[in-house]
Amino acid sequence: DATGGAGVDDEVSKMLNAPDMALARRAARAAMHVIAGNATVSIASVKRDRTVATTVDVAAQVVCREALGDAGAAFVGEETIVDGDEDALRAVSHAASYSVDDVRAALEECDGILSAPRYWCCDPLDGTKAFIEAADSGKQYVFGLARVDGERCNADVAVMIAPKLYDGRGVEV
Repeated sequence: DATGGAGVDDEVSKMLNAPDMALARRAARAAMHVIAGNATVSIASVKRDRTVATTVDVAAQVVCREALGDAGAAFVGEETIVDGDEDALRAVSHAASYSVDDVRAALEECDGILSAPRYWCCDPLDGTKAFIEAADSGKQYVFGLARVDGERCNADVAVMIAPKLYDGRGVEV
């Protein structure tokens, strides 16, 4: 938690430790734990734009969704698995340490409605190609999570984690 250390004023400390922000940070960190703990990467699906989603992308999204619990907002995730791809489901299940049925249920919940009054929007690995090539420390990727106020069309809570910045020390904002 942000404690108001050097350079962090009381207002910033309060904002970073507000319940909704703390929930978002915990969910983001749980997803990053999955990302950091899975060196083996396999392709879960190829998207319409011809980019790929890895099993780690999908597993991190599932873990993030579950960590948010029933946070009073729909959930929209960028990643999915082609229906019927049982191999991909098993790989995501293994990466997330969840059962296949739990993964399937969580992915069904990731199709939140963008017209909802509030929704969480998750991009578990922005920079999947860089993640796949992560042995090169110069390659960057981020985890992103925001809660969007659908009526005002802006994010009222957001977390981004870039684990490879600053020579691998990373940053969370």
